[in-house]
Amino acid sequence: MKVAICLRTKDFARFLPEWIAFHYALGVDEIFIYDDDSTDNTEEVLWPFVEAGIVRYIFEVIFDRMTQMKPLNHCLEQQLERRSRGDEDAATWVLFHDTDEYLYPSDTSLNIRDALEKHHRTCCALVSRVQYGSAGHDEMPRGLLLENFLMHSHPGPQFGNGLAKVMVNLDPSEPEVGVVEPPLRSMHNAEGCDCAGSKFGGVSDLRINHYLGSIGDYMDRTTRYWEAKKKGEMAAAKTVLRRDINNYRSDDIEHWACATREVLFRIVEGLDLEGGGERGGGGGKGEGEGEGEEGGVKAVSKLEP
Repeated sequence: MKVAICLRTKDFARFLPEWIAFHYALGVDEIFIYDDDSTDNTEEVLWPFVEAGIVRYIFEVIFDRMTQMKPLNHCLEQQLERRSRGDEDAATWVLFHDTDEYLYPSDTSLNIRDALEKHHRTCCALVSRVQYGSAGHDEMPRGLLLENFLMHSHPGPQFGNGLAKVMVNLDPSEPEVGVVEPPLRSMHNAEGCDCAGSKFGGVSDLRINHYLGSIGDYMDRTTRYWEAKKKGEMAAAKTVLRRDINNYRSDDIEHWACATREVLFRIVEGLDLEGGGERGGGGGKGEGEGEGEEGGVKAVSKLEP
């Protein structure tokens, strides 16, 4: 069983290495990243992961919110087409969540693949989100995000956590319960499927930590977003007040910190991800991407322990 993530991103370069390493360490086989005309060094940061075969990079400008699902549906349809050709490397499960969201199993003895396998009968599963606040950080601290931000809102279905995200099974063992019918209208449901879990509660086997990050970093990112909509810094500040919730503490996700660091180290050093010496060949390229430059591995900085 193969697991893939379809992701759209814009100007999240500094967070992508840890996010990719974390999900790869937990059993995700391949990540399809659609870059929405980033103005930071997103492509440069991603290139070592492309060479390692973890990431497929596709440059795709998204002009408005009404077309945000276009690249994700393209990704889903590609996986369906690959499966129709009998491609053994095509994904069974296709996951849809964002760069500030970390997906992991509730049982730390499992990985993502194990937890999804429990839902092999159905065509999709909904995974609830829990909002993680700033934990008092005005600026981004050194080290892993998953270790520095442990304070969160109540995990129940309340404002701030938002709707669950959808994980799509392209090969349900009981297709009579429904099969996915692209295009999807959002990342919160799958047309044609009766998903396991509710739109707020989700399934019990998986959860998503939805990170605010530091106050300063979040204000910088959201101010640019709201300024583009001519609403400015005040709108960004109101968003922070709604999302900076630090009422509870959970460190379950730290269980995978060492595995995440191991993947990051191997990527930076150009080592084989399965152990052993240096990597041999390059990874896959997506549609519409550039040739890349030699020495891209140097663009990724080692994260401080």
